[in-house]
Amino acid sequence: MRIVIATDVFPPQIIGSSTVVYNLARGLVSKGYEVAVFAPSHKGFSRIEETEGIKIYRFTSIPVPYFKEARTSVTPITIFKRMRRIKPDIVHIHHPFIIGRSALMAAKKLHIPTVTTNHMLPESFFMLFPISNSFDRYRKNLDLTWKFIIGFLNRADAVISPTESGLAILKLHGLKPKGIAISNGIDPKQFSQKNDGEYLRDKYTLPSKPIILYTGRLSEEKRVDVLIRSIPYVLKRVNVHFLIVGEGLHKKSLERLACSLGVREHITFTGFLKTRDYPNVYSIADIYVMPSMCELQSITTLEALASGLPVVVAEKYALPELVHAGENGYLFEPGDHQDLADKVIKLLSNKKIIKMGKKSLEIARNHSLKSSIEKYEDIYKMVKGGDLYERTDREGIPYGTRVS
Repeated sequence: MRIVIATDVFPPQIIGSSTVVYNLARGLVSKGYEVAVFAPSHKGFSRIEETEGIKIYRFTSIPVPYFKEARTSVTPITIFKRMRRIKPDIVHIHHPFIIGRSALMAAKKLHIPTVTTNHMLPESFFMLFPISNSFDRYRKNLDLTWKFIIGFLNRADAVISPTESGLAILKLHGLKPKGIAISNGIDPKQFSQKNDGEYLRDKYTLPSKPIILYTGRLSEEKRVDVLIRSIPYVLKRVNVHFLIVGEGLHKKSLERLACSLGVREHITFTGFLKTRDYPNVYSIADIYVMPSMCELQSITTLEALASGLPVVVAEKYALPELVHAGENGYLFEPGDHQDLADKVIKLLSNKKIIKMGKKSLEIARNHSLKSSIEKYEDIYKMVKGGDLYERTDREGIPYGTRVS
């Protein structure tokens, strides 16, 4: 089977969905599929690359304002011409932007079946906001973006969401095609309790204290400000250090916030880590925190679970699917830094914290990348054969009927 994967983000861009797309492409190639990826050129001009058996068609692009990690394509006609030459059996689209929309139009015109994976929530657009503290102010004005997201998804033959919660939200807002939940997946060989990151303690001169870890983009929708505001309350009860891994528009404003609260010396901002270092950073942490209010799954939380960490996350959207309160961590009221502090303290004081880490490993095993690739294979075959509405998944449940 020949598959075109159309995405508006792809490595070397560092963003969660680019990792998902890359892992999917690699997994499909390893199973013998012919895979072509349509992606923006990270260098600006069109080019064709090949890596690990994946043919990557890079289209002319320009930088996205305020968001240096991303670029947007400007050549929709070229995408149509390329698709007509490749003649794929399936087109799998991951974003509703220039490349995604151009690929969808081309596939429809060429009568090629389409699958889309939704990685977006209205709050996701805050990654483009250069102004800090804008989340609560503008969040209610983002409802119109649901029309943008759902209108795009409704043109596909099948729609994938990484979680059942995400699928339910899409249906609530008017999703019409068959919807299926397939986890983004995690590679247990890459993220594991066996990883050793002790050398990172020396590299970043981390103190000999319990480490509270956050990894991810430093942008408005991730609400890292809530984590930083919780730190004075945490430090009143426990002697810990906070490790914040990642880059983003709001890094400087978060550093200023830490200074204004008098906790800057208790935080280490590492910026982006090298690929070989990143999986190892989880091994030096004691607990993981995800304060974001717009996760359709949270790849970094999956990484923490696969690394055997107990976690504290916001009780919002799909995060409760990964965190079973009292079993592998705790949920806190979204946006409430005091409640976040209380849950961090509660977790660090829990005598069963090691057992909770083991529960995280158990949950992560249900999200293996291998299993996700197999489920995608099933969907491609059914969409291509036109019998998606009559088939059941590997557990015998009709596709698209798990969420009422």
